[in-house]
Amino acid sequence: MAVTKNLEILKHCPDYYRIMEQEIMENDTVSTKIIQIFQEYTFSIDVNNNEQIELLKRLTKSVNKYFEDSEFKKEIANLMASLRIKVGTNNVFEFISKKIVEAYDKYCEFYTRNLYIPRWI
Repeated sequence: MAVTKNLEILKHCPDYYRIMEQEIMENDTVSTKIIQIFQEYTFSIDVNNNEQIELLKRLTKSVNKYFEDSEFKKEIANLMASLRIKVGTNNVFEFISKKIVEAYDKYCEFYTRNLYIPRWI
């Protein structure tokens, strides 16, 4: 039963193994935490809950961007350093995942609005 649930989850998260196999520097605690949060959230979702599946898909894109883009990596490092979780929060991994996705959305919006177009001489 658990194996079929995990396979169903991984259908919605095709880059799971690519993310899990990222090489992380020894002192990079933020990347370690990002992977831990990603893994914990991935296997804590209900496969029948479309909202959680959609968040997982968006989280996967966000985490991929984290490992591909050094500017976004800085944004997430700042977010993780300043993130405060309220005492009554039921699902901490979902809360942090939503914050990462929100940061990704803001970053993409900012990046597309501020494209630098070089002037040819």
